[in-house]
Parts: sequence; structure tokens; C-alpha cells
Amino acid sequence: MRLLIDASGLQRELAASPEEKTRLLAELERLLHSLVDEDVRIALRGDFPGEAIQIRRTVSSGIDASKVVTCAIPANICPETSDRWYRGFLGYLRADLVVDFETMRAVSSADLQGKLSELTERRVQPASARKIAFVSPLPPSRTGIADYSAELLRELCDRFSVDVVVDQEEVSDPFVGQHCTVRSPRWLIDHQQDYDGIVYHIGNSAFHAYQMPLIRRAPGIVVLHDFFLGDLQFARERAEPSIPFLLRAIYRSDGYRALVGKSESRSAELIRDYPANYDVARYSKGLVVHSDFSRQLLKRQYPAIDQKTIHVIPHLRQPELKRSRSEARARLGLSDGDFLTCTFGVVGPNKLALELLEAWQASRLSERPGSKLAFVGEAGGRYGDDLRRRIDTGVVPENAWITGWAETELFHDYLAAADLAVQLRANSRGETSGTILDCMNYSVPTIVNANGSMSELPSESVYMLRDKFEKAELVEALDAIVLRPELAQRLSERGRQAILELYCPRLCAEKYASVIAASVEDGQSTPNEIVQNAISSEKAQGNEESAREIFRAAALTFGGTQIQRTVHVDVTATAATDLKTGIERVARALLREMALHGREGIRVEAVALRRTSGGWRYCYARRFMSELLGITGLDLDDSPIEPASGDCLVALDVAGQPVIEAQRQGVFETLRAHGVHVSFLVHDILPLMQPEVFPPGAEEGFRQWLDAVGESSDQIIGVTKTVSDNVRNWMIREKPGKYPLPEFFWSHHGADFSASAFDSETSASELFQFPAQSTAPVFLMVGTIEPRKRYDLALDLFDELWESGEQPILVIVGKEGWQDQPDDRRRNIPSLVERLRNHPQQGKRLFWFNGIGDEALSELYRRASALLALSDDEGFGLPLIEASQRQLPVIARDIDVFREVAGDGAWFLGGASKLGEPAETDILAMSSQLRDWLALYVRNEHPDPRTVRWKTWQESAECLLSIVLNEKKV
Repeated sequence: MRLLIDASGLQRELAASPEEKTRLLAELERLLHSLVDEDVRIALRGDFPGEAIQIRRTVSSGIDASKVVTCAIPANICPETSDRWYRGFLGYLRADLVVDFETMRAVSSADLQGKLSELTERRVQPASARKIAFVSPLPPSRTGIADYSAELLRELCDRFSVDVVVDQEEVSDPFVGQHCTVRSPRWLIDHQQDYDGIVYHIGNSAFHAYQMPLIRRAPGIVVLHDFFLGDLQFARERAEPSIPFLLRAIYRSDGYRALVGKSESRSAELIRDYPANYDVARYSKGLVVHSDFSRQLLKRQYPAIDQKTIHVIPHLRQPELKRSRSEARARLGLSDGDFLTCTFGVVGPNKLALELLEAWQASRLSERPGSKLAFVGEAGGRYGDDLRRRIDTGVVPENAWITGWAETELFHDYLAAADLAVQLRANSRGETSGTILDCMNYSVPTIVNANGSMSELPSESVYMLRDKFEKAELVEALDAIVLRPELAQRLSERGRQAILELYCPRLCAEKYASVIAASVEDGQSTPNEIVQNAISSEKAQGNEESAREIFRAAALTFGGTQIQRTVHVDVTATAATDLKTGIERVARALLREMALHGREGIRVEAVALRRTSGGWRYCYARRFMSELLGITGLDLDDSPIEPASGDCLVALDVAGQPVIEAQRQGVFETLRAHGVHVSFLVHDILPLMQPEVFPPGAEEGFRQWLDAVGESSDQIIGVTKTVSDNVRNWMIREKPGKYPLPEFFWSHHGADFSASAFDSETSASELFQFPAQSTAPVFLMVGTIEPRKRYDLALDLFDELWESGEQPILVIVGKEGWQDQPDDRRRNIPSLVERLRNHPQQGKRLFWFNGIGDEALSELYRRASALLALSDDEGFGLPLIEASQRQLPVIARDIDVFREVAGDGAWFLGGASKLGEPAETDILAMSSQLRDWLALYVRNEHPDPRTVRWKTWQESAECLLSIVLNEKKV
């Protein structure tokens, strides 16, 4: 039994009596503890977002986030409409029993089960469905699903009034014409409210193309005959070439990673590898499959799908009034003494036709007089040509043949005439073989292998080989049928018996009726009905302007049916610029790796804050993502996101003002109230720790951003432990008690960039103007020219060395910083740039490259003697890692972050002076320490950079995902 706890009353109590919060939440924990063995859901109202977040935190350790659902209440509607909206939402959730918090807490834990039993007995029973829409191709369409549907309708029409919805010129089945009304797809859209239920039959062919847009607009129960629907999507694309249906369907089912390196010209590969069935699974009100194997495929593909909505109903077969065997054989030109082995269906590699031919030729059947082998079905392409060649070069070619497409009469003649059927399969795609049931129905002994759903066939009704059988095993099976007549007789009888007991239309129709009736709950509302009722109510009261808010709330409430958990990756700042340095460089690398090497069953979507007419909203950044991954042809809009409870949002960059304004408008509070877990990656808080090295006023803007982050997040993840500790200490010190502190974690960056952060035309051959045979040590500094990097300190240090007669070379690689700011806001950058350009050692012992290419930077790393990093402070220190990767020694300022990143693999220079402070003593001390390092360097006794431990970006993304998904506490 699915129990839904309406906790809206608890929310009101928490809002009215915050001093009672601890006691009230403890009562909720007690209730959940006593219901540990029940299938429990909790419903909340979105107009109490703070209280919804409190309740979610309380129950997070005992109940999955996706089982706590929040109803967004439209703004500015009257209380009566608001309450009616919420009641409709409770009905939409389709629980077996809805109980409010007040009723449940009125009884003790010992009496709770008895109280629930009492309520269960008194609850209103589901209403019976009376009229249904049956959406399926029907004869004369040349598809097995049309024949299946025609058989099923003969039984369903005894239980329901049925309208059939087709997109074909005629329906030739006389029974349908007499007992059903034929409707068009347009009719269903306009009259869906006239039906108690809608049932779709969907398979992997063009016959079902018309059903795909219907599912979204008129949801119903879907009978999924094929798990893979790529051929269906490709057929839609051929009919409307301007729309990339296949690429979009694969993106929705398997994400961006499925499309990287692929193109529309490789459609066969995409169709083979990806199910392309997301819309069917998500927008259906229930799914019917024909095997547990298909159910498991759905569960594996969409881990968050509600298993209660998936029903297994066997593939039906009408018990055949078998035609005369002798007459069928006469029509096929067979004598009574001939032994006919058949395999039915389209011939292809997945049907193992070549393996069957080889085994048949090696078996005793091929030696038996009058033994025949018929491939009853089409055999196209190279595989079909290969099969024909092998038949023609066989022992007795005239004893084996391919029929080509077999019309109904011919198909049934072969069934009636067959002595043995062999139905093999490889690489099952979730389909159920109706031809196996046809063989069993005709009492034909049948050999199969345990591939996919065939492994579920009733014991002893078929001769079952292993899934991946050897040729000798198939030969043995063929011989057994010939040598053991009693075995053939038993398989014949058991197969027919299984059809009568498990697969006959009457029994299957009873199961369909039960599924359909269960979906018709008393009081259950559809999203469309809830929305229309709310709009009608508001118009009746003269409030016609509320429609926009009603639709916005509906999108948030009903748009996020979760079948795949989604990690929404916020790259607001990165997607808005072309910058490829610093934080943007990190954001791109992490996003790419999360999208390409994330988790099975977890979607990764790039998103960005956008200002809309209704305020700030998160929208997909699909165009940006496609460009980042080199995907073409997807052509999707950046529409608003559809988050669901259990999803995650992680912000990778620093989108200052958008985050501040979105937080003020309640964007993050709403997401968290609806069960979205919010995390922010913080790269540093240096504007608060050293405001003097940033533009004037940057401190206040950063303070507002960090304050918004603290109030908006469940987690804050530092790029180092140092940063994480700094953020935590700042919030404890600066914002005591303002908001509950988030959890704090840290995750190091990766360091395997395939390209540098610098763009320029400078090549490796243009780097140095001094002789290549120079033996002077070369010190390399990498990073933007800005105050905290302390290039001024480096120049002072090397001036002292040069003035003392030493000849080290200093190479600086970094773009001039803050060029979007006027000079009076750039601190010491203008004077520092002037000093670099006009330094007497420029071009001799000092080289500054204001941006270089990938090849050139790699060459500099190769030529350098050591990397030099003198920053007053950093968030991470990626150049230290990049140097150690190339086994380049590292000399770094003795700060906490560099100690954390480089450990024992770097030589640390003391000196605590910050920018603007007296540094003469530090210069002398540091130059002495640098000379000490040079002495060690000559003896090869300097710290070994190979001891520095670093992550790849894939490892970094994996660590970040583990934290965001609450799997790993780092």
C-alpha cells in the first residue's frame, strides 16, 4: 500500500509556532520510524518554502528525497482556489491512502498500524473504467502489433466501450468496424476528457509515429512492445527532415555523452545502441511490458522510475483453430514424408540465421531424406546475400530456402506444416517474440536460446539452449528432436498448453482491464484538469491575470515527473562569455567530464540563470553544451528547466549579480522546497580576505554573493580544504545564526588539460631571443597579471639577483588583467605592466608573453628549470600541478593552499609581507632561499615534483559528483 502523508498542516504549525519546531519535527520523525516498512510519500505546499526545507532536512536520513513532493501554489490566487489546487495535486499523486499529519500523530506508535488498517477499509474504492481510447495501428497495417491489437480488442470490447485512434486510411478488421468507433488523433486531443482511460500500443516502426506527439498532450497507459524505439524516431525524421527526432530522442534517453563524436550520418549506430524511448517512459501514466526482462531494462535505464507504474502482461495469442496440416503441406509443395524445420521472422544477424544453417547442415537432419529448412521472412542487405550464397553452396541447396515476406496465409501454412521451429536471438532489445508463441500455438516443437525475454518462457514448453550457445549444442538439440520422438511430442503438448493457460487473450485482457481500472482513481485529477479548474475559478472571481502564475506553478509541480535523477550544472557566467581562463576553464573541464563520464541513470544538464518576464529562472544551456562537446544537429531551445524532487543543482562558476538577485527572488528557496539539492563550488574568498588586491568595491559585491550562497545552499564545496575552511570560518564569524550553515566539503581540481588557457599566435620558435645553449636557470611564472599574483615581488627578487651579478632568466606568461576596468580601478596593474615593458632586462633576462598558444606554453614548461609561484594567496594553484606533471621543479610561496596542493613536492619560500607592505627584508630572505634551492638543484637534491599527487579532470568530476549526490563525504 502506498501511503501519502499530507504534511501541509505541519507546515502551517511550523510557520505559526517556530518555537515549537523541534517538538513538531520530532513527532514527524517518530511517525516515519513507525512506518519504516510502508511505501510512504510526503506531500508539502510550496507557499511555505522555509518549512518545506525544514521538513525535508528532518526526513532526509529516513526517506528518499524523491518521495517528498512539493506542490507549487500559484501566486496571487484566492485561498479557495489555492486549497482546491492542492487537493487536486494530492489526487494526482495516486496514493492508495492519503492521511493528514494531524490524524496520524493523534495515535500512538503501537496503535498506528491499526488506525491505518481502519482507514484503508473505509477509503473509497477505485472507480471502474467504462470508456477507453485505444491508440494503435490496426489491420491492414503490416505490423505484428496491428494483429496483436486486433486480437486484444475482441476481449476488451466485452469490458469497455472502445474508441480506436488510428492514423491510417482504413481499418479492414470487420470486428473493429462493428464494435468500435474509429477516431483521429486530433479527436483524441480535443476529447481526451471523454475517456476514463487511454491505452497506447507502441512499437519500433513508422506505424507508431503519430502516437509520439499524442503521449505528451493526452497521456495514458503505454504498452511498450519494443524497448528500443530508434527506428520509430528515424521514421519520424524521414517524414519531417527539418526536425532531428532521433538525435533529440537519444539525448533525452542517454544524455549528451551518447551524441559526442556521432553525427546524423551514423544513424544506424545510434539506433542500435540507444533506446530513444524517454518521452514514452516519462509521459505515460503507466507502462505495460511483456516480460520481466523489459521491466528490468526500464529500471536500469531510468532508475528513478516508479516501479509501481510498470506492469508485466504476457504477449497474447488467440488459441489457433489449426488448419489442415496435409492441405498446408500440399500448398507448399511438401510430401507427407518431408521433415520441415522453419525459422520465422525477418532474417538478420540478431536472429542467428547463419548459425542455424551451419548447425542444420552439420546435424542428422541434413542427412535425412526429405529434410527441409525454410527461412520464413525477408532477408535483405549483405547478411541476406551471404545467407543465400551459403545455401547455394550447401550439401543439397534445394532443401533450404528463404521465402521472403510471407503474407498471413503463407505464414500460417508454414506454421501448420512445420515439424520443428528454431527461433534464436542475440542482443535482445527488450522485444517479445510473437513468432515463438505462434509456434507454440500451432503445437510445433520449438528450440530457443535464453536471450532476453525468451529466458522467461515456461519450463518444458520449449527446448531452451544457453543464451550464448556453442554450435555443437544447437546440433545436439536438432538431433534430439529427430532421435527422440517423445521429446518432440512433449514439447508440442506443453507449448500448446502454455498458450491456453498463460497467453490466451481472455486472461491477458483481464490483466489489461485491471491495470486500466487501477488508473481510474476516484477523485484523481489530471494536470490539465487541475489547471483548467484553477483558471475557471479565478475567472469566476474576476481575477483573469492569474493564468500566467497558474501555468508557471503547473510547470514546476507537474513538469518534473522523475524517471532519471538530474544534476543541473550551473555555468551562468561561463556560458555568457568566451573566457577560457581561470574559473571558466575549470567550469568547462568539470562540466565536460561530468557529462561524458558521469553515472549510469544520472542525467547531467548545463543550466544558466536567465532574466525572464517573470523574474530570474534557471534555463537549460543546451546550445552552450552542444558547442562545448562538439555536438551538431541537436538544435534544442534553452527552455526553463523542469526540476524534480531528488535532483541536484551545483554551481561551478561565480555569477555574482544573477545569484544575488535570484536568491532575493526566492529561486533557490523554491528549488530546495521542491527537493532539489543545491551546492555551490567556491574557488576562493580572496576579495574578503585581501580586498586591497581587487578592484575597489569588489569586496562588497563578493560579500553579497557569498551571503546569498550561504543562505541558498545545502552544500558548499571548496576547491581545496583551505578554501572550504575559510568559507566556513567566515560564515560562522560574519553571519552567526542568520541561516542554518550548509555542509562543507572540498574537491581538488583536475590537471590534465589538453589545451592551455592562453590564446595567441606566438609559436614555440618565437619564444626566446637568447642562445639555446644558455645554461642560465629559467624560472617560469604562469598566471594573469594582477596584484595578488605578486609579479612586483618577483621583479624585486630578480632585480636583487641580477644586481648581485647572477644571471637567472625570468619568463612570465599571463594576460594583462582587468582590462575591462578603468586604470584608476586596476590597483598596481598599469604600473606593473609599464615596469615589465620597460624593464632594462626585457628581452634579455626577462620575458613577458601576454598570452601564448598551447605548443608554446608546453615548450616553456619543457625549457624551464623551475616553476615560480609567489601569490599572496590562491584558491588552488593549478600551475603547480601542471609543472609537476612535466616533472618541472616547483618553487612556491609558503601559503596554506600551496602546501595542500604540492605537499613535499615543492620548495617553499618564506616571507609574510602582503602587497603594499615593506618587503626589503623578505626580498633578501627569499633571494637567499632561492640560492639555496639552486645549490640543491645543481646536485639534483631539490624536492621531487613527482611526489605531487594530482587528479585527472575525470577523477575530479567523479569526486565532485559523489559529494553533490551525497555519496561521499570528503
